[in-house]
Amino acid sequence: MRIKNPGMSGQAIRLRFSGERLELDATGSVDVPEKDGLFLCATPGWFEVKEKGGRQPAAPAVVPPPELPARESEAAITEPSPAVEDPSPVVEDAEGEDDGEDGPDIEGLRTKKAAMAVADDYGVDLDPDARLSEMKTRLDAVIYGDG
Repeated sequence: MRIKNPGMSGQAIRLRFSGERLELDATGSVDVPEKDGLFLCATPGWFEVKEKGGRQPAAPAVVPPPELPARESEAAITEPSPAVEDPSPVVEDAEGEDDGEDGPDIEGLRTKKAAMAVADDYGVDLDPDARLSEMKTRLDAVIYGDG
């Protein structure tokens, strides 16, 4: 297969699959094995040279996409891990004395499960599909009298 990249005329390339080193002619053309040619023609600037002198881009090579690390979904991020305990619902200051609040530590809630448990304890109706921040806002409004 004959391929061409006019911007690389007179330079040398090393082929990906065979490892062979080839010199491009003054027009930037070179003969390569088909597998290497298809790979190069899938990159900008390279195209296949047809025998009748016509310039036509080669079909792109089928290259599998790189493996990407799995992303954690929002549900996975907000659900508790088995080793993590739910935070205490009562806030105490550094000396261990009650700071006067008679309710849960809404800010300290780290999981939807913990928020749903507090909602059950205080009779607050929460949407289990809501975001944790929305659950906290609703709990704060109902329990501490803002709503």
